[in-house]
Amino acid sequence: MNLTDFIFKDQMVFHEDFLLKGVSSEGFDVLFTDNSGIKAILKDAKGIWWFYLFRNKPKLKFLTKDTTHFSVINDDYAKDQKSVYLIAKDGVVIPNSDPDTFQVIEETPYYAKDRNFLYALDSVSGLFIYGHADFDTLVPISRSAYITD
Repeated sequence: MNLTDFIFKDQMVFHEDFLLKGVSSEGFDVLFTDNSGIKAILKDAKGIWWFYLFRNKPKLKFLTKDTTHFSVINDDYAKDQKSVYLIAKDGVVIPNSDPDTFQVIEETPYYAKDRNFLYALDSVSGLFIYGHADFDTLVPISRSAYITD
């Protein structure tokens, strides 16, 4: 997905025939598209938007005004100065996450951590948050959100 997938008319932005309500053509850009081409992070003069094509109908959610500090970490996570976002699932803010120390654990895309928690992402069940896991002895169990330490 790139800029050519969008239509601009009178400050409004359309994806195919669908008006992206609230999104302005002013400062519009596509910051990120996942490998499947159905999920994107958009930017306009107001801020950052999460975009997802569901059965060819766009879902849209405003994430943050913080365009200066916003960055996409990978297909699943993004952050700004105050929050970490689960862009894999509706762009929700991960509660009590710490964007300064948040990192994806390199051995697997399913796990991330910050100074407070361990996060395990399961494509079916969503995000699991563990508060007392030992990061140094973490052993993921298969391709699931289950761990042992």
